[in-house]
Amino acid sequence: MENSQLSPDSLRGLRVYCWVLVLSGIRSIKENFFIDPLTGSRFPTNDDNFHGIESVWNSFNYYVNRQECINGCRDVLFDLEDSSQWETVLHNGISQQQLTRTVQRRQENRIIGTTTSDMEEVIPRKFLFLRSWVSTIVVSEKDLEARFPGGRKVTRYRKAKLERFSPTVTKDGLISRLTTYKDLDCTEVTGVKEWYKNRSDGLEERNFNKLENSTAEHFKPGRAFALLCKLSAERTT
Repeated sequence: MENSQLSPDSLRGLRVYCWVLVLSGIRSIKENFFIDPLTGSRFPTNDDNFHGIESVWNSFNYYVNRQECINGCRDVLFDLEDSSQWETVLHNGISQQQLTRTVQRRQENRIIGTTTSDMEEVIPRKFLFLRSWVSTIVVSEKDLEARFPGGRKVTRYRKAKLERFSPTVTKDGLISRLTTYKDLDCTEVTGVKEWYKNRSDGLEERNFNKLENSTAEHFKPGRAFALLCKLSAERTT
C-alpha cells in the first residue's frame, strides 16, 4: 500500500520569516495584504500559511504585536496607532497620524498664504533606516530575458514536476511542461502537459496521456483550416 501521509513538522509555527505588509487606506488599497519579498507574490493577511506575527516596523517606529494569534493572522487587527494592540518600542516617535496632520496643516498654510517657517510644525523622525549593506544589483538584458538561471527552472511536487523555460532559450516556443507520475518516487509517467508561445503554427497546448497512448493539441484562433484541436491515439496489438 502506498504511504502518502506526510510526517509531522516539528518546527511548524516556530519558523520566523520577514514579509512586506501593505496596509489599506492609501493609494486606493482596500484591504491589507502581505508580499513575499523573494517571489513578489501577494497573499491576504488571513491566509492559513501565516501562524502569527511578532512585530512590524516602518520609518516611524517599531511595533510589537500584543494580540493573540490562536487563529493565525485571521483575527489580527493592523491599527498600529492602537496601543492596546501594538506596543511601540521608541518613546515619543513620530506616528502616521502626526505626519498626516502636519502635512494637512502645511497645505492649509499655503492656501491662506502663510509661508513663515514658525507656522510649520516640524516633527523629527526617531526611527531612521540604515543604508543597505547590499551592493547595487545589476541584471543584464540577457539575464532578464532568460528569467531563470540557465533559462530553466524545475519545481517538484507530490507526484508531479513542473518545468518552466525562457522563450528565448527553447527553439520550439516551449514555456512550461507539467509531468505527472503514478508513484511517489516519480518513476512511472502518467501524463505530460506542455504550453507553447509565439509559434508560427499557432500551437498553444499539447497533452500526452501515457495511460491511453493519446495526444491532444490545442491551437489559438487564426490557424489555417480553422483547426482548434487535434486528437491522435496509438493502438498496440
